[in-house]
Amino acid sequence: GLCRDLSGTGMLIEVDEELGQGATCQTSLPSSNSAFPALDATLKVLRCTQVSDNKFYLGTEIVDMA
Repeated sequence: GLCRDLSGTGMLIEVDEELGQGATCQTSLPSSNSAFPALDATLKVLRCTQVSDNKFYLGTEIVDMA
């Protein structure tokens, strides 16, 4: 998926597959700055909105960070 928005509590992710509300997934966002580590997190899907034939936006909540 492609991160479209990141906040302190969640992410908006563009994906090509529909996921149901309550589903969980893992994400890793690399850092381009050595002073900041990569973000590794578990996300919970709060909503899934279809934006085109094969594109969906997932509104997610960060439930755990490693």
